[in-house]
Amino acid sequence: MMLLKSLAIWFLIGFAQAQTSTSERNIIELLNQVMSNQREMNRQITEYTALNKFTRRTFNNKGELKEEIIEVSENYQSPQRNVEVVLSRNGKPMSQSKIEKERQKAVKKSD
Repeated sequence: MMLLKSLAIWFLIGFAQAQTSTSERNIIELLNQVMSNQREMNRQITEYTALNKFTRRTFNNKGELKEEIIEVSENYQSPQRNVEVVLSRNGKPMSQSKIEKERQKAVKKSD
């Protein structure tokens, strides 16, 4: 009877150790998958732009509107930095050549 109890205890200890190593492998696999997914998300975010509208208002001492500047811009995101290209200011579009130059600068900055 004592032999049977000791065999049962040894079996349970071995089984518990096997379960631990299996769960450790599962955790490592999970972490590897999470890191892979994060790398893919970082790669994908550089393929998108965001369109922003920024309004800046300044007021005089009486609280009356003194100046209002409205800029519409597009933002490029990269792992290193975000770059903004102004498309229009106060409803007037920027020239195509200026926008193209700013976009080329944005590409250089994001690399």
